[in-house]
Amino acid sequence: RPKKLANWIFACSLVLLVLSFAYRVQIGIRIILPLVALWIVGISAALVETGKCLAGAKQRIVAVFTIFCLGWAIGSAVGVWPHGLCYVNELWGSTLDGYQVVSDSNYDWGQGLKELDEWRRDHGIAEMELWHFGFDPIATHLPYRQMRYDIDRALSPPELTIIISTGYLAVGTTLLYGPYFPGPEQQMAATLRSVQPVARTMTHFIYIVPERTLKAPFP
Repeated sequence: RPKKLANWIFACSLVLLVLSFAYRVQIGIRIILPLVALWIVGISAALVETGKCLAGAKQRIVAVFTIFCLGWAIGSAVGVWPHGLCYVNELWGSTLDGYQVVSDSNYDWGQGLKELDEWRRDHGIAEMELWHFGFDPIATHLPYRQMRYDIDRALSPPELTIIISTGYLAVGTTLLYGPYFPGPEQQMAATLRSVQPVARTMTHFIYIVPERTLKAPFP
């Protein structure tokens, strides 16, 4: 029942929601993440109280709905492991394709280098170029070479050899689909989006450069 939502926890969340429009820094869901926790607690309390006030079929409907929501939450948590930072609700876009609807700390915050390195070792690649968002020291040492893009024009896919020397390029989703860089680097991202990657980890797309060497995608 709607009136069951009139509890103090839900009221606090509404106050935070209203105040959030006045926040000077509007970057990332983390700024209003406490709202989610308060909503979960407030709605849970409302469901319990609603169930107590109902009887028969209506009470069973509330119970089934509650169990379904709990199962969905548990299934999502288990299914996304160990990529919890990348989680995107299935109704919004799903975790696998979430990089297209969210960015930055909501998906790729530089946490995927360990997974990328496992992929590199599994495929016997000695060195690879890296265009990566983050400050993990792993990214600054061999077998990785930080890609430096200091060319003042857009490059076509065959011209990528101008800046890629290892033959392999891994690009983080934040740089590939995010809004960070204007000018040539944004054009570089657009060029890469037009090329079919040969493989993917959760937060990196992997390309073979030059593109003409591509035989078939990696497994």
